[in-house]
Amino acid sequence: LRGDRVEVGFDETRHALATETRAQALARTIERRPDLVAARGGVTEEERSWLTEFGLGHLVDTLS
Repeated sequence: LRGDRVEVGFDETRHALATETRAQALARTIERRPDLVAARGGVTEEERSWLTEFGLGHLVDTLS
């Protein structure tokens, strides 16, 4: 039982870190190559929520 709790916590942390990494990568792309993001139709709702969660939501406005 104790090991299960640790494993759940580890998985949640790993997921949060992966999401933050994706959000940071997307933010860099928006800053450096907004044309690439625009060419694929902008950001998805999921990506928008990642950016907002990590304080990068203002970058979405720069695409308009």
